[in-house]
Amino acid sequence: MTQMTLGGVPVNSEAELQRVMRDQAREDVQRFRSQPTPFEATLPIRGLTLWRPWPWSMHGRINIVGDKQEFTPGPKRIENRRWHIPREMLGKCFVAIQSGQTFDNGAVKFLEKRGWYDPGPAYPSDCITGVAFIANEYGNCERGCNRCRSPIDSRAPLKADPFYMGAVAHEWTGRVPLIRPVPCKGRQGYFRLPPAVERQVRESYAETIAAIGSMLEPGPRLSATMPSERAE
Repeated sequence: MTQMTLGGVPVNSEAELQRVMRDQAREDVQRFRSQPTPFEATLPIRGLTLWRPWPWSMHGRINIVGDKQEFTPGPKRIENRRWHIPREMLGKCFVAIQSGQTFDNGAVKFLEKRGWYDPGPAYPSDCITGVAFIANEYGNCERGCNRCRSPIDSRAPLKADPFYMGAVAHEWTGRVPLIRPVPCKGRQGYFRLPPAVERQVRESYAETIAAIGSMLEPGPRLSATMPSERAE
């Protein structure tokens, strides 16, 4: 039987896998916090549609308890696609996570099996529910293009990640749920947001950082200013 590993660390059971993932997540937080305060990146943002309830497993959920806000983080850090992240976006762009109309019952079973499903309030559709930074990618696309690396080298960090399901994994960091979801229709692939929607996403993002910023995953922060509004 092949030895499971996660980032080069051997794991022998599902419970040990979860422990290793938590340890590595803590190391990521410490690494980010050892760097300067997360900056308000003057970078673009693109939308991407996810079937429900995957958005919440990615960016987590804000819970209102009385007059207080609590944050439940999501366990998912990668989004599986059949294609590479556009070169101009990789490490240079944010993603607005659009909650699609389709509800994936298979996702519920997958998350429930691992104790990660949060039934919570109803999952809204046709809106932007969170934002993340497009940090990296792993794996090979279905076409085997010149951007594809050796399967062993490119997928090694994902061998034991339960969310990796093949092809190309888009790694998102600095995941932030929006305190006020923004209505928006989905499209295929990464897409440009209508200016009015992008403005509302940036405003809601700023509200979220102000309310629960200290509870969130460290990482680059989205600027509240629209690119067209920045001084030349």
